[in-house]
Amino acid sequence: MKTELHVATPSVEWRAFEQMIKHKHELRDDVTLVVDLDRLRVIDENKQEITTGLPAGNWTSNLDLETTMSLLTWLDVRFARKVA
Repeated sequence: MKTELHVATPSVEWRAFEQMIKHKHELRDDVTLVVDLDRLRVIDENKQEITTGLPAGNWTSNLDLETTMSLLTWLDVRFARKVA
């Protein structure tokens, strides 16, 4: 999975989260997590947005541990790499 941070100055927490996602090989590599100022989006390889149901809000504020773990768990469930 790739990550794009669409904010002027991403926090240290978001940069660390981006690195965690980059090295998490259990996630699909055909989707991109996009962090916008007011929402998170997931885009597929055809540049189509995948409906996530994540609430709008200020996602660019500093991530706390609980939010980070919840988001990682959610990504694991929704976007796990298919095992053949």
